[in-house]
Amino acid sequence: MLRTGAIPFAVSCIVYVAAAVAGVMSGDGTTTAVGSGGVPIAGLFAKAFDLHWLTVTPAILVVIMALLRVDVRLTMLTSIAVSAVVCVGVQRMAWPELLRLLVDGYHAGNPRVGALLDGGGMISMLNVAAIVCISSAYAGIFAETRMLARLRHAIDALGSRFGATGATTVVASCAAALSCNQTLTIMLTHQLCSGLYGDDEASRGDRAVDLEDSAVVIAPLIPWSIAGAVPLATIGAPTASIAAATFPYLLPLTRLLTAVPRHRRHSRREKTVGLGHPRPRGGDDAIMASV
Repeated sequence: MLRTGAIPFAVSCIVYVAAAVAGVMSGDGTTTAVGSGGVPIAGLFAKAFDLHWLTVTPAILVVIMALLRVDVRLTMLTSIAVSAVVCVGVQRMAWPELLRLLVDGYHAGNPRVGALLDGGGMISMLNVAAIVCISSAYAGIFAETRMLARLRHAIDALGSRFGATGATTVVASCAAALSCNQTLTIMLTHQLCSGLYGDDEASRGDRAVDLEDSAVVIAPLIPWSIAGAVPLATIGAPTASIAAATFPYLLPLTRLLTAVPRHRRHSRREKTVGLGHPRPRGGDDAIMASV
């Protein structure tokens, strides 16, 4: 994603900086959030936490370990362990309180902080775990019963016209609208578009990137999908907030704008070669031609 997401990320930064500058020029220079009662976020958090520089170490570790391609499970466990140390050592949280937080989630004493941060914990993940299990069951049923075989033929035809990236993006958009959750969107898109890619390592890498740049980021943009609805409901933000999600729009859009024309140029080149026009030769091709 460092390659495919660079331009969308840069443009998103420009959009948000422009929005911030516009806010300052209009006289609203404070950084506030929904549920904070108009109080600047930095000041609000400073009253509830010790904002020591060590509190950013769990996030820094995640970024560094991700760049080093460390296994995601080890990355998460390391970040959780360091976060626990920060809670106890920096925030002066007692061990029983920390264990209760891990199970039941965080509950702030200040209701305005709670509107932004309350939640989490292992109990809150039970619904997500159930959704993953049900989604996996659906994906298995579709695969074993071949219920989607005809649809896969249509998707293969779509891929031959717009390329694997274009077809995957279209399928992901439809799957996200129908499945209403991110997990099943990813699984369905993976199943339906498997015929568009080869089995070698490079093709598997291309398929993974295409899934990330389509199914993963498109799902939260569907208003009735829990991928976007749950986070918005958690902080009490309106559904219209989805319109400000710049990066998830730009990423699949830029992939389409680059991948589809490239696929069409490649298809035209293949048709030209197939019509009998001379083909550049070299190496073994040149030897066979001379023979």
